[in-house]
Amino acid sequence: IVQRMLIVSTALTVSLEGRTLSISTEVSEGKKKGEECVESIELPADAGPVEPFSVTVNGQFFSDALAKLVGTTVHLSHVSGNGTPLTVLSANADTRIYIMPLRV
Repeated sequence: IVQRMLIVSTALTVSLEGRTLSISTEVSEGKKKGEECVESIELPADAGPVEPFSVTVNGQFFSDALAKLVGTTVHLSHVSGNGTPLTVLSANADTRIYIMPLRV
């Protein structure tokens, strides 16, 4: 999903609402400029509860963080607040990556 969104724009908004994780961006060039692209996935039934969040990050940094954790379950968390990073955490807690939000 992240790689497809990077074709459109580097600023990605990662949102979690209920059991739905969404990644969205705004088309920055071409005839569809200004339109929003959204891709969503449903979290598995055994996923732990997480407070809803929405944060805009550099999509390439997000992609790089996920690439470091290929083959493992990944946990995302974000504490509401201005300037609070998105945390990407491996399931076994060996790796923790912080991605600072973009100001848009």
